Amino acid sequence: VGHTTGELDTLRSSGTPPAQTRTLSRVQPSLLDEAFMVHEQVGRALRIGYGLRGGWHYSWVFVYLLPVLVLGTMAVPFVRRLPAKTRAAFMIAGAVYLAGAAGMETVGGFLAGDLNEDGEAAPRGLDYLLSVALEEALEMLGVALLIRGMLRHGALVQREITRPQPVALDMHEVVLDAVT
Repeated sequence: VGHTTGELDTLRSSGTPPAQTRTLSRVQPSLLDEAFMVHEQVGRALRIGYGLRGGWHYSWVFVYLLPVLVLGTMAVPFVRRLPAKTRAAFMIAGAVYLAGAAGMETVGGFLAGDLNEDGEAAPRGLDYLLSVALEEALEMLGVALLIRGMLRHGALVQREITRPQPVALDMHEVVLDAVT
């Protein structure tokens, strides 16, 4: 993803992805947070420990803000090297995902209602349920847009890798072959 001409030459000759692609792939295991519900556990501990309510109900959003900003800042040089269409696709996907994950999660906190004895929301009303549905839809749409952008970029890189290299012809040989 985001390869320079020299990196494409390296990829053509060795089949090994450049360093920034390998680095990006090492960040992906952090996405297991969703599977192990780490952010829910962090938020629950903060809610119970500090009695957080309202927009602070889903306090994991604020805890995760710093790591997201650090990783986002580290990704700037990588993103700048991407082709314009890929860069736009990735940035739109990220914005849509964050609008759901952080934006709508915070809105949901305001709508969540009172906490039960376990520190969990006791939601009341259709407005909360709709905010949760919109949050999840935005997250899924963000991921789908990212996958689409990655597939399109992969196709672009594949065309670059497999594009035939120009061949210099010796016109004497062409003429001799045509005559014989």
